[in-house]
Amino acid sequence: MAKDYQLPDLTAKSLDSFRERLEADKDFALEYLVRKMGFNSKDSDQFDQAIDIYTDKDLVTTKKHKTGEYICQMHQSLSGKEFDACCKNANKALADLFLQ
Repeated sequence: MAKDYQLPDLTAKSLDSFRERLEADKDFALEYLVRKMGFNSKDSDQFDQAIDIYTDKDLVTTKKHKTGEYICQMHQSLSGKEFDACCKNANKALADLFLQ
């Protein structure tokens, strides 16, 4: 998977670049999340099943499959209040990023 995700090594710089790509590219993030669950992202039934798990846990929105909540969860140093605030604004912030 390192080759698929263009991770040449496990340095802080390459992991940060990977995080930035997850935040900037919704399709890439969804594909990664599906594979992370062990499902085949190229199989539509498996893709839908994995996304259903994420939506059930409120990490991906149900209708448009926005990944903002997952991105907030990914930033592990957040307190409960910070996480709630991040989720409240996450999908709007990501939408603004995608529209740039």
